[in-house]
Amino acid sequence: MSNPIKHHYISKFYLKNFTKSGASKQTLFAYDKVKKKYFKSNPKDICHIRNFNKISFLGKEYIVETEQAKMESIIAISFKKIIKSNTYPDEEQLTHILSFISLISLRHPRMRGIFYTTPRKSNNFL
Repeated sequence: MSNPIKHHYISKFYLKNFTKSGASKQTLFAYDKVKKKYFKSNPKDICHIRNFNKISFLGKEYIVETEQAKMESIIAISFKKIIKSNTYPDEEQLTHILSFISLISLRHPRMRGIFYTTPRKSNNFL
């Protein structure tokens, strides 16, 4: 098995729900805030950064990405069931939704920037 290169900070399974058929090869419309332009893409080609979750641990460089993928596959099943049944989520599905919100919040590039900035010296703390 090859190592994943495109590390999505917005899950592909979630992005697929914005296509007509719900397939990863279908197109969706996206908006680039910097360029202020709309464009067509597919879920596998947007919202990712090359090797974003790669860590410096020999033999385990891709463990963060692969473990997140395992979590997402479980969460995706709950999303599919909720969409298909068109009902309010049960307790387990609700837990999956909350886990997804946490996961997507923490892995966004802006959030990572907050965690990995150099701390400022302050007299407010001991």
